[in-house]
Amino acid sequence: MFIPLLDGSDIRGTEITADALLTQRKLASYVVSREAHYDFTVQGSQPTLQADLALLFQNRQAPDQVLVSPPDHG
Repeated sequence: MFIPLLDGSDIRGTEITADALLTQRKLASYVVSREAHYDFTVQGSQPTLQADLALLFQNRQAPDQVLVSPPDHG
């Protein structure tokens, strides 16, 4: 897993990003326990999590971000 790679680093206050492969409860709990933050990608391969997030945002008002089209992958 990814956790042993983070053990040797001071991650307090940093933002840890991960793709859908690493979007796991164990890693999220670990990052929070080390006083860091996470930004994980959620895909259809985790339908329960995806549905929970959709429910959380169902009453969202106007977007608070700018859409870049086409997306910037750099």
